[in-house]
Amino acid sequence: MLFARSTGGLDEEQFRCSIHELFQSMRFVLSLDTRSSDTLLFTQAALLSSFPAIFEELLPMFSVAEVAEFLRGTLSSLPSTLHLGQSMDVVKLQSIGRTVDCRLFTYPEARRILLPVVLHHIHLHLRQQKELLVCSGILSSIFSIIKNSSTEVDVGEEVQMLQESLLDVLLQTLLIIMSKSQAQEAARGQRCPQCTAEITGEYVSCLLSLLRLMSDTHYQHLLHNFQSKEELKEFLLKIFCVFRNLLKLSVFPPDWTVMRLLASNIIVTTVQYVSPAVHKNFCEADFDFKVWNSYFSLAVLFINQPSLQLENFAGAKRRRILDKYGDMRVMMTYELFNMWQNLGEHKYHFIPGMIGPFLGVSLVPQPEVRNIMIPIFHDMMDCEQRRNGNFKQVEAELIDKLDTLVSEGKGDENYRELFSLLLLEKIEQETWREPGASFVTSVTRLMERLLDYRDCMKGEETENKKVGCTVNLMNFYKSEINKEEMYIRYIHKLCDMHLQTESYTEAAFTLLLYWELLQWEERPLREFLHYPAQSEWQRKEGLSRKILQYFNKGKCWEYGIPLCRELATQYEKLYDYQSLSWILKIEASYYDHVMDQQRLEPEFFRVGFYGKKFPFFLRNKEFVCRGHDYERLEAFQQRMLNEFPQAIAMQHLNHPDDTILQSDSQYLQIYAVTPLPDTPQILQMDHVAERIKSFYRVNNVRRFRYDRPFHRGTRDKDNEFKSLWIERSTLTLSHSLPGISCWFEVQKRELVEVSPLENALQVLSNKTQELRALITQYQHHTLHGNINLLSMCLNGVIDAAVNGGITRYQEAFFDKDYITQHPEDVDKISQLKELMQEQVHVLGVGLAVHERCVHPEMRPLHKKLVDQFQVMRSSLYQEFPTLEKMNISCPPLSRSNILLSHGAMNNDSMRLLHRHSPLVVLSAVRHSSSSLSSHASSDTGTTPTAGDSETEDPYTMQMLLPHSLHAGSITNVSALSSSYTSPSSSSLSSTHSAPLQLVNSAPSSTRGGEQWYLVGRTF
Repeated sequence: MLFARSTGGLDEEQFRCSIHELFQSMRFVLSLDTRSSDTLLFTQAALLSSFPAIFEELLPMFSVAEVAEFLRGTLSSLPSTLHLGQSMDVVKLQSIGRTVDCRLFTYPEARRILLPVVLHHIHLHLRQQKELLVCSGILSSIFSIIKNSSTEVDVGEEVQMLQESLLDVLLQTLLIIMSKSQAQEAARGQRCPQCTAEITGEYVSCLLSLLRLMSDTHYQHLLHNFQSKEELKEFLLKIFCVFRNLLKLSVFPPDWTVMRLLASNIIVTTVQYVSPAVHKNFCEADFDFKVWNSYFSLAVLFINQPSLQLENFAGAKRRRILDKYGDMRVMMTYELFNMWQNLGEHKYHFIPGMIGPFLGVSLVPQPEVRNIMIPIFHDMMDCEQRRNGNFKQVEAELIDKLDTLVSEGKGDENYRELFSLLLLEKIEQETWREPGASFVTSVTRLMERLLDYRDCMKGEETENKKVGCTVNLMNFYKSEINKEEMYIRYIHKLCDMHLQTESYTEAAFTLLLYWELLQWEERPLREFLHYPAQSEWQRKEGLSRKILQYFNKGKCWEYGIPLCRELATQYEKLYDYQSLSWILKIEASYYDHVMDQQRLEPEFFRVGFYGKKFPFFLRNKEFVCRGHDYERLEAFQQRMLNEFPQAIAMQHLNHPDDTILQSDSQYLQIYAVTPLPDTPQILQMDHVAERIKSFYRVNNVRRFRYDRPFHRGTRDKDNEFKSLWIERSTLTLSHSLPGISCWFEVQKRELVEVSPLENALQVLSNKTQELRALITQYQHHTLHGNINLLSMCLNGVIDAAVNGGITRYQEAFFDKDYITQHPEDVDKISQLKELMQEQVHVLGVGLAVHERCVHPEMRPLHKKLVDQFQVMRSSLYQEFPTLEKMNISCPPLSRSNILLSHGAMNNDSMRLLHRHSPLVVLSAVRHSSSSLSSHASSDTGTTPTAGDSETEDPYTMQMLLPHSLHAGSITNVSALSSSYTSPSSSSLSSTHSAPLQLVNSAPSSTRGGEQWYLVGRTF
């Protein structure tokens, strides 16, 4: 209209020609080089800033195509970025951006004209990595407009333009941005301006938008238009790499679930399109490991990404995702499996490299994924078996990676069962099925232990459970699958656990396992765990010093002494006298500690864990545990119940039946056991100090014993010794205590029955040996010193004998009817008589020592002992009229001449004192009680008798037995009656009445504390 007025109504054609001339002039101005003229630069900038606005005004007079041509020509005249300064670059891109945002660009016919030139300029900027943020904004507008138009018109041609111009350069740009971002973070902890998360997110969105717009036709066109396989390979590697980076980097915030799911959907769709191209072009003779490896790595990352783990979502959200996208993990797993099958003989290229990643995928808690992936391990085994004649690589890698993945929280009991089921079924038809089945079984058992270990570590479990689980797993690595590195790793994990609980002795024994694997050689060792790169000799020396430190803290110096000698030998070979001097001083100090420092002797307890609810390493097994300092049976039982709060305490000692073993519950069976030392000869040496003997009684012990009393035949209520038998169980452990754990599994159980007469022989013999040991200990004691142990032992034996103890043996076994009925026992009866006489003589010697050392305040007790001893001897004259003749130095005594008779220990007396009966198991005793012990008290009440059953309640009887903790102390079972209640019986024992008497007798060791012993009703 303005033109018509100004020209006086000239025709429209002239106007159109003028417009064309105008745009030709504009194109000329814009094409000029502005680097030498600031004025021209400003002119071009003003023109670029204003000209997009005029196109809206031209639409009423020109067609959309004509206006688009004006614009295309103008944009085409712009010089390349190489000939523009940065400021003009920005102005040019802003002009292009306003062009894209104008109404003209919404017309499909205009876009078909403008897109090539717009994309040309964007492409150039992206190639040179210039003005990335501005370019991303323009691209976002283009994708948005085309997406909106796609619902109304066919945009296939436009998408084709976008794909041809942008796909490759977008991939390249993203790779550069992501690599720069990672490099900057690694180097300085900061990002450069163009490598921010914002820019990365923008270009990821652009790429995803383009891929989302592409149809099957576009993908086919893309994949068929590569000029060579090298170009196709380059493209595939780029897109796989970008997808992997997209999955690894936090491009989108964690709460952008919709965006993450959309991205995953686009990725899996793209992979489905390109998979056939990978198989077609890079398999068989043209196999390319790099392409396939990149493909598999992407698939593994995709399936494992957190945003697809639907099990972690709420039910409603999970259903919405499944309705819209399905389970994309399953979709990608099918793609992965099909591609694996297409590899054929080339599968061996991915063994062992892909074993760990595929194992991680198979552990995803999705049943379909697991069913698809697990059979791949059979393919790997078969491939290696056919190629190498074994599948050692698959075996080694699978075991290594399984440990890591399960410790990260992957896997469960269902996976363990499915793994075994599917692979054993596959292997069944193979010629190598025997080694294959053995391997699958081993892996299944390893998984069982790993799951137990993980559950113990992540829960608030007690240290005992954690230690037991770790020992179980560690031993499995060593003995069953021979994985030394994993074995060593768990050695150090176990050591750390012991140190946390200050179990220094166990920590030392644990490190010794690694020490034993090393040699005194100069072989170089790589850096491992917390150890630096060093020679084998240096590492072993460092371990030796650390182990010595732990043995010292645990007060187990005897175990440290051999290690000191080992180090001394090495230092001597090297003429390292400074170190030699140091280690010899350490050794000397250990000997001093043994003699000078007081150590507590622990008690030992057998524990049975029954029922399927216990962890695998405990289930239906029995262990012997070394108790804590001062810990008695009751305290130990309570500790076990606290550790297993769901457990039910068994009220008997009988072996559980299948109902308990297979139940979905937890049952605990606990009782005290007696250690049987492996070095009894040391304990029989009278000249060895008590503190030395004390160590060997309770250390380096692998065998333990417990007795269960029962009646056989007719029970004599007046003298129950006649029918009271002992069922003696000897338990052999897998390892000696102490060791790498405070408890070890029972490996072997031996059962014998001890007759009443044999029991009497053992009880008398051991009590006599206890007396000998105490007499030897105190015979050179200072006057008026502390002789409480000797006093209590003498009192226990003499008091019991006076009140009927020995008499009961006489009545039971010296009776003519018994001798007639048991002619085979004649020799044993003679031995019993000999032992009785021997004990009388030893008691006399003991009283002589007691007379010399007793404190004046304890004279009344000594007087009582002398009087009772006289009564005891008098009672024995009736049975042994030749007693005086057989014991020349022991005439009938009065209180005035007893010391005359026994005061001087002549040679005959000493020979008798130190004579060792053939029935003696050990010479020294600890916490033992005499079968002849009794307490004459008028306060003893009667309790109702529970009936005369043939078999006692073994659990209650064991609870009341003396807690003898060495082989020389025979449990006082000959005094037991039918059933009874003990003040010391724990909450785990059932309550029964009993016609028996309890004596509170102080223990015979220096540990202190009270110990209840059971004696006969008439003692």
